[in-house]
Amino acid sequence: MIGSDGETLFSRIFALGAGKMTSHGAIETTPARVHAFTATGVSHAWRYDPELPVEFDCEPKDIGLTLYRDNTIEPWYDC
Repeated sequence: MIGSDGETLFSRIFALGAGKMTSHGAIETTPARVHAFTATGVSHAWRYDPELPVEFDCEPKDIGLTLYRDNTIEPWYDC
């Protein structure tokens, strides 16, 4: 995750198998951009912009991603 000044806020490498999920740590500040990549070269970057319903009243929102078999990465947010 990258801050608005270009500084890396959080960097972590996860080794996961199919159908697995994990999480690690938290950051105290809201990122400007998120960059995800895989060992096989799949990469996706997006602007941090969680547009969640009002019942998700938390800051910052959790960031997740789903890697599909066609090598696309879909970001998602939660609390």
